[in-house]
Formats: sequence, C-alpha cells, structure tokens
Amino acid sequence: MIIAHLTSIAATAGWLALAAGLFWRVRAGGNALTALALGIMGLHGLSLILQWRGAARLDFGMTASLFMLTAAAAGWPLTRGQWEARIVLAVLAGLAGLGPILFRGAGPPPSPELLAHLLPAMLAYAFALVALAQFVNLQVAESRLKSGKMEKNAPPILALESSCFRSVAAAFALLTLTLATGAFQAALTPDFRLWTHKNIFAALTWLVFCALLIGRRLRGWRGRSARIWAAAGFIFLALSYFGS
Repeated sequence: MIIAHLTSIAATAGWLALAAGLFWRVRAGGNALTALALGIMGLHGLSLILQWRGAARLDFGMTASLFMLTAAAAGWPLTRGQWEARIVLAVLAGLAGLGPILFRGAGPPPSPELLAHLLPAMLAYAFALVALAQFVNLQVAESRLKSGKMEKNAPPILALESSCFRSVAAAFALLTLTLATGAFQAALTPDFRLWTHKNIFAALTWLVFCALLIGRRLRGWRGRSARIWAAAGFIFLALSYFGS
C-alpha cells in the first residue's frame, strides 16, 4: 500500500508540474508535451491499479481520481492549442490523484452490472468536464481578443466555440446511454426508487444539455449564455455522482 500511495503522490506531482509548465508556456514541442502527458496518465493509471489491488473498492476517492483521469485523457486530444483548458484538466486530475489516499472507504467491489452502468456515466462526466474546461478557455480567449492581447497562432474563437459544443454533444449522448442502462437495471430491481437524489440530478443534467444543444442549433446560443448553461449542467452532474 505504501508503493500505491507513493505512486499516487508522484502522479499528482506530475500533473501539477505539467499544469505549471502549461501556465508558463514552456516552449516544448507539441509531441514532447503529449509524450509527457501520456507518461503522467500512465503513472496515474498505475496508481489506481495499485490502490485497487490493495483494496478493491469504488469509494469517493477512487471514483474522483478515475473520473478526472478519464477527463484528462479524453480531453487532451480535444484541447490542442487550448492552454487554459489543459491547465484546468491537469490541475483537477492532479488534485484528484490524491483522492484514494485522502478519502478511503470500505465495501465490496462493484458488480459487473454496476460497472456496465458506470462506464458511460464516467465518460459522460469526463466529456462534461472537458466542455467546462473548454468554455473557461473560450472565456479567456475572448477577454484577450477584446484587450488586444491575443496570442499568435491561437485557435480562432469560432473554432474554440465549436470544440466546446462537440464535447457537450458527446457528454449528452453518453448521458443518454447512462440513463438508458440505469432504466434497464431499474426494471430488474423490485425495490427500485425513482425519485432519488442521483436520478433527479441526472435528469436535470440531461435536460440542461438538451436545452443547450437545441438553443445552439435553433437560436445560435453562444458566449455568456452558453457558458452559464454548460456550468449548470456540469454542477448538476457533479451533484448527481458525488453527492449521492
């Protein structure tokens, strides 16, 4: 278990070092940064494997760490040239890397049926977090553009905005799949309760993302309105998973 803890700490240090490098705009090539990020992701994944081997569990710490690792891994190829988005993802993944150490719970390992439901849920959370990080990046880019401090070779604002909504669409599709698998499991559970904290907030998240995509399609939502809706959807999703 000591080795598992040390690996988790090393992964956290790696993520935070990467975030610092991104913040200070370390002039490393794109391939070098990607190789470094992949190495840190591998170290983070190894820490989770070692923690799991020490005690098979899916408590708050393990779940948070796994979610953030998934978000960082899914978001890295989607945030090329988006420095602030990558900084947000790296910092959150680094902080979550300590989750299995700081928040240890007890209980039996999850069943295969539960894992089948959690997989799309985890991916939905990951893409929602990526979208939120991209909206933060978009806000910073718009502020720099208005102040005349836009960096050279920065992605166009419209390209950044389209990238944000692609992540929202992916999160919405995965959340739809999550709700479908949850409904299937509920049909097999005699004592299933519909109006639970998790179900209510998951449904609210689905409605918010649906409204955001429809508003974007029909009314051209963008800017502050889109960011508020995206933030609300992510908050509801976080409350659904981590508040349960």
